[in-house]
Amino acid sequence: MTGLILAMCLAPAAITVGLVLCRSAVLTFLFFYVGVCLLLPVLDAFIHNTSTAAFFKNYGFRTGRSSVVSLLLYGGFVFAAVFLLFSLLQGKIWDSTEISLVLSEWGINRMNPVVFVSVMVLANAFLEEFFWRGYIIHKLSVF
Repeated sequence: MTGLILAMCLAPAAITVGLVLCRSAVLTFLFFYVGVCLLLPVLDAFIHNTSTAAFFKNYGFRTGRSSVVSLLLYGGFVFAAVFLLFSLLQGKIWDSTEISLVLSEWGINRMNPVVFVSVMVLANAFLEEFFWRGYIIHKLSVF
């Protein structure tokens, strides 16, 4: 149980260290998405000698053409919705100058906005779902 609580605490800690202490979106991505969401479950499976088939089954991966197509369609929909939402609400809900300043402090202004949004939509969708709904839910179910 202690390991599970620690795993759940690592996620906000990685984001805090990346954004607040390091003030870097790239480091935040590496700490949270790569370190916590991807490497932690993979290392846990390696330590517990989990087979590849069991790894994918335990963490909710489905194989088959229909699941891949539906996920790609859903990802495309979310990607388009994010762009549409930002286009329609720009300047109405938030102060874009303040947001630009904070994002600049985090180093995002040096990134291509399409690349940044693509990473957030695609990597965020996959890796967070993998960590929270795959790894953590599986760990809770075997506890």
